[in-house]
Amino acid sequence: MTIAGNLFGNIPAELPSELEELLAQGRRFRLKRLVSRGHQTDWYDQDENEWVTLLSGAAQLEFEQQNFIDLAAGDFLLIPARRKHRLSWTDPHTESVWLALYFD
Repeated sequence: MTIAGNLFGNIPAELPSELEELLAQGRRFRLKRLVSRGHQTDWYDQDENEWVTLLSGAAQLEFEQQNFIDLAAGDFLLIPARRKHRLSWTDPHTESVWLALYFD
């Protein structure tokens, strides 16, 4: 089966919380599209590695012990499993569109 779409399409005008959409998955991975607009998240402490890339917008991730990483469109980051982190800021005036790949 072929599935097609647009990573910048079908974004609701109102985003009361960060939007997560599963795009593909296999036995050992999941690929999601995330859309943020002025959102923050709670802390994540995941069993999987997470590779993220920011396709549009701007964001800041916070790691334990107040380490921050600012991301702009085109930036990517590999977050190892069990590395506690959270989304501390995204641009409130535009969509921050992400791809997130979760894997063992």
